[in-house]
Amino acid sequence: MASATAKTPCITCDKGIGLFKCEGCTQTFCTKHVSEHRQTLHHQLDEIIIIHDSLREEIIENNDQSNVLINYIDEWEQESIIKIQQMAEDTRRKVVKLLDIHKRTISKKLNLLTKRIEKAREEDDFFETDLNHWISTLDKLKQELTDASLSNSIEEDQTTPLIYQLKLATSSSEFNDKNILKSNSIDSTVINFEDIFEYCLNGAKIEDNGQLIVHDELSYPVEVRGKFGYSSGTHLFRLQIEKNPSRIWIFFGIISKSQLMTKFSYESSSAYGWADYDDYFLCGFRHNNQITDRFHHTIENDIVALVLDCTNRKIYYTNERSQKSQQLNIDINICPFPWQFHINICGTSDQVRLLSVINDISLSL
Repeated sequence: MASATAKTPCITCDKGIGLFKCEGCTQTFCTKHVSEHRQTLHHQLDEIIIIHDSLREEIIENNDQSNVLINYIDEWEQESIIKIQQMAEDTRRKVVKLLDIHKRTISKKLNLLTKRIEKAREEDDFFETDLNHWISTLDKLKQELTDASLSNSIEEDQTTPLIYQLKLATSSSEFNDKNILKSNSIDSTVINFEDIFEYCLNGAKIEDNGQLIVHDELSYPVEVRGKFGYSSGTHLFRLQIEKNPSRIWIFFGIISKSQLMTKFSYESSSAYGWADYDDYFLCGFRHNNQITDRFHHTIENDIVALVLDCTNRKIYYTNERSQKSQQLNIDINICPFPWQFHINICGTSDQVRLLSVINDISLSL
């Protein structure tokens, strides 16, 4: 006679009557204790809901972390205002003092002239030559008084920042600016199209509301510049080489806004930038052992990310396809602010599109 199959007993009472197996914990319970087990699970779920609701409340009501950062920004703002006001007041006092010195100097000369005129009048000792001399002297003193203001000017000292820009640092890789540079799709909410292709010499034309530059059917260099100048902050330009049939290199970089536009703009004294990866220009001089007019590391449809870091006086170049990057230090005496983003396009039918501009980004390169 075959023996009956042994049953797994209830984990709670060790009886084998009316057994149920829990799919979650894989334990076996009798009819009585399976209900108790479900009640235990319901109790645990209630505790999870309490923790969940408590966390949601903290997110809505607890702004301590945000307040710390906002308070820091508020303090920075007030301190910056005080620094600006102090600098303005100090400069104002210097101007008043300087003009006062000029006035006192002119007053001394005028007093001497007054004594001579009074003496001559008292003694009736003057002629036409004296009158002409006195008129000439008065005209000179008037001119000196006018020149006292015109001969002085106020300039911004760009060698030492009065106020350092705030930079939001985050340890979260999701918001890391390296990823912004590497990403082929940037959140459109942070894209700023204020800057465009604005200035272009003969040989190319600007199309698509300043977003596209198109070279004509002849092969020669054409300088193209953006609309604005940059003296502070960090700015990212993403440019795509839409057409490059001849593979002739295209210059991507900066130039001082004060520099006159010219055909060979990459040779201008304030030009910094790249003809290709590891093929760059410093102060208009090309640094490349193998001089060529062709791309070696760049192909059609590549996207070039150009970063202008005015605060640290650097520019960065990244080919988003190859992920090859370089940076250049800018001599502010040779390439003074404001900077303009600047390309020079040479090849027949070449096309470059300005994809996006992001201003005031924070980089950790």
